[in-house]
Amino acid sequence: SVNARYYYGAAASSLPVDGRGRIEVDPTPFPDYPGFRFGRADVDFSSLPVTLARRETDVAGQGELSLVVPGIEERSRPLRARLTIAVHDVGGRPVYASATAPIVLHPRYVGLRAEFGTGDTPGVAEHEPAPFTLRAITPDGEPVAGARLRWRWVREHHDYVWFSSNGHWSYRTSIIDEPLASEGGAANADGAL
Repeated sequence: SVNARYYYGAAASSLPVDGRGRIEVDPTPFPDYPGFRFGRADVDFSSLPVTLARRETDVAGQGELSLVVPGIEERSRPLRARLTIAVHDVGGRPVYASATAPIVLHPRYVGLRAEFGTGDTPGVAEHEPAPFTLRAITPDGEPVAGARLRWRWVREHHDYVWFSSNGHWSYRTSIIDEPLASEGGAANADGAL
């Protein structure tokens, strides 16, 4: 919603309002859960441009803009709309404001946090346990107690193919997942597993 006012305080009525922006992955969707990564790691999401249809403010300077979310197949990650809204004065000059808004496409999100690799040791030693915490939460950041979660363990094999093109050497990387195990469980009262 838009609340447009002139500098001297009067309602800015009958002025055109429009906007544009991008739909993107929210880098910090849940501040209460630092270190968690949400969504599938094997699915990429490229930001999408969006345009908000032009409307006019009413007599009170109020206006509503609606965002039509295009068909988005990637629903495991929390997304946000980063928007720039413009109110155009009677001479056509725009005044801009920015806003971000979460886009909710799923009733819950699953986050994963590595409980190793902090401080001076960025990884885990070979043949040592690598503990993780899984957490199921709602779009509002509330834990989902009893959520049934399933995961699979895979070993990634990185294959590099070298080639020469126009006298320059380059390479292509392909990653092949080798399934190792599949497990599941129910989240506790904090939504953690």
